[in-house]
Amino acid sequence: MSVPREMAQRLPPAGASIPPVAPAVRLHLLTAVGVTLIVLIAYWAAPRASFVYDDNYEILQNRLIQDPALLWKALTSDVWAFKGDRQAAWSNYWRPTTVFVKAMCHRAFGNEPTGWHVVCVLLHWTASLLVYATALRLAAGWAIATATALLFAGHPAHVESVVWIAAIPDPLMTCLLLGSYLAYLAARSRPLRGAGGALWSLALLLYLLGQGCKESAIFYPAAVALTELILRRADRRPAMAAVRSAVLATIPFAATAAIFMSARGAIVGWSMLTPPGAASVTSMVLSAPYVLLFYLRQALFPLWLAPMYPLRPLHEGSAEALLGVAAGVLLLGVGAVLWRAGQRDPLYRLAGVWFLLPIALALNTRVFLREDMVHDRYLYLSIFGAMLALGALIRDALARWKPGDERRVAAIGAAMATLFAVRAAVYVPVWSTDTALWEAATRADPKSAKAWTELGEVYRQSGRTADAAAAIERAAELNPLVTNQIVIAAMLAIQEGRYAEAEKRLRDILRQYPDFVLAVDQLGNALEKQGRFDDAIAVFDQGRRDAPYRAGVYSVNIAVLHKRAGREGEALRELEAALPAIRAVSDPGALNGLYFLGELYRALGRSADARGAYREYLDRTAPLMQGASGGGREPPGLRDTRGRRELAQRALAQLGE
Repeated sequence: MSVPREMAQRLPPAGASIPPVAPAVRLHLLTAVGVTLIVLIAYWAAPRASFVYDDNYEILQNRLIQDPALLWKALTSDVWAFKGDRQAAWSNYWRPTTVFVKAMCHRAFGNEPTGWHVVCVLLHWTASLLVYATALRLAAGWAIATATALLFAGHPAHVESVVWIAAIPDPLMTCLLLGSYLAYLAARSRPLRGAGGALWSLALLLYLLGQGCKESAIFYPAAVALTELILRRADRRPAMAAVRSAVLATIPFAATAAIFMSARGAIVGWSMLTPPGAASVTSMVLSAPYVLLFYLRQALFPLWLAPMYPLRPLHEGSAEALLGVAAGVLLLGVGAVLWRAGQRDPLYRLAGVWFLLPIALALNTRVFLREDMVHDRYLYLSIFGAMLALGALIRDALARWKPGDERRVAAIGAAMATLFAVRAAVYVPVWSTDTALWEAATRADPKSAKAWTELGEVYRQSGRTADAAAAIERAAELNPLVTNQIVIAAMLAIQEGRYAEAEKRLRDILRQYPDFVLAVDQLGNALEKQGRFDDAIAVFDQGRRDAPYRAGVYSVNIAVLHKRAGREGEALRELEAALPAIRAVSDPGALNGLYFLGELYRALGRSADARGAYREYLDRTAPLMQGASGGGREPPGLRDTRGRRELAQRALAQLGE
């Protein structure tokens, strides 16, 4: 793809008031040391955190990143494809770069969270240094660039993206996009034949990888276009010439985005998946300024931090809709002030580009659950733009009050960054355990049925049955239709022997959502505990028709129930018929069928068939053991798999192998 020579012409710095003198190496080192110290203050405790929330699924239960043989499938599927094979995608998210990094981390660290957390902190440290380099390249000057980097490094709103491993797409995408941006800015001043061409290629490659981290990277071609336009106009180029340069600079990135989106469409489809009860388009438009104002507050005044916030979509015709209108008016005023400031110093406009564009997709509240409308992680890259503007504001305020050495900007930035980092360090423990996370969420948003439901499940898993029941009761009061809350209430009823209550709850759900596999699993469990084996078999038989991707697991469950009912012949026929479904997946629950098949063959005296089944079970479950040692957290069912592997090895020894 050719790039016009005009794109490679040298431009003077955007900020005419800032001397275009590169800082001495010692100043670069001073900034790097400062960034390192701020990151250490903020995240010294992060490596001690556990896996939390979606980590328990995206990492601990994700066979696609755990088994090297499944890596290609992982890279060519949506991020939730590990839940099972089905025709439709599980989510809107195709993130091959993120998935590859997770697969490499699992190969290096397994299920031990410390290494994962170290990688996340290092990515944030790298992103902070790239923020410094980018601000310098935009001619912000050493003082503003240093203040921006320090404030970015310590900003407490980053905690969610740094400590929660599942949020790794944010710092990873930021590193790649800023790397691409730096390459693009450097390419503008070099001939296309030679270093300029190599830099353009690097910029496009890094953007492609960044787009593979997270969907919000789609904003990047627009950022390049606006940057080109702002810098050309700062150089007093005619408007049409600036527009032409912006269009030509954007074409390679837009083409790269189009290629990626075409591949994405082939993998996850072109329709946008929306959650139950999604906001209307009108509600989304009303809510957008309200949400944007929230993020502006979080960027500039990060005093209120929580895993969830009590913001809900605004609806037309309601009194709350006035909040959206008021927020819009306030934002227009802020924008007008910054636009005027940008006439004097284009740095403000560039800062606006980097604040607004990265967060633009997060304003589409239709793709979020109503209680998940805002989260700090969506702000990660936008904080670069906010802190760049803040650095320029500090400089201008000092210039009016006491003109002189601009290094005072860096000193003030360092002081503020230290306060930020201390606030971040205080907040880190909230994201360190599931209990701390959801207790904090219920305190911050006590009307969130989701938060109470998640807390109830955490309590249930930790044996705090009374606390779990209270949390689930509170969730039911807030929203009695939340399916997970109903299932957890049923699980508590099963634990306490209230089987009739559990059965009623679960059958009510399955009438509405017949492919809700968690309800199928628990209903079968409740019936089995009562000795109602045939009823449980009927539930699992219906389950494998409604959710074909679970056919292997449910066939094994049916065989086990036949065996418990004394029908060994039926159990054997079920397992032999299910072998294709069992071999098609890597789910431990399905692979157990190979072990049970070996047991049945051995009981029937079919030693050769038993040895074959045991060997296949050991071979197929061997990848499950990778990364399972070293003190890390075991995925559900892994302990049972380890025990069955030991039994299979003993059986083989007894069979003379």
